[in-house]
Amino acid sequence: MKLTLKAVVGVTVGVCLLPCFGCGASVDSRLPSRDEVSGTVTLDGEMIDNGSITFFSEEDAARGIQASATIKEGKYEILVTPGLKKVRINQTVESRPNFFEDLVPAKYNNETTLEADVSAENRQFDFELLSK
Repeated sequence: MKLTLKAVVGVTVGVCLLPCFGCGASVDSRLPSRDEVSGTVTLDGEMIDNGSITFFSEEDAARGIQASATIKEGKYEILVTPGLKKVRINQTVESRPNFFEDLVPAKYNNETTLEADVSAENRQFDFELLSK
């Protein structure tokens, strides 16, 4: 049986690439699972636009994990590890040249009182914030 150079190269490349595909799951088992979380955010009844939302916990911080997303037209979508999370919400605007102000009160960001218990069954979180 005579093999062509093309056939030999094809078989060699195939054999060399085989370890890249592996036999197990394609997800890195060192990475924690994440649930897709979504919701709306309002401040005094008005949808927040161009804001940010962050879900975090001490356990996540120890593992170097933090989940942040943009709030656009009052809506957000984000991947979050399961468990009880603190939630930080910001909407920063430039009030004068090189001076930025957060329109969201500190009790919702730097001193947050917001929490969300994320699970496969609990993935919708709406936040109705008040400025006063």
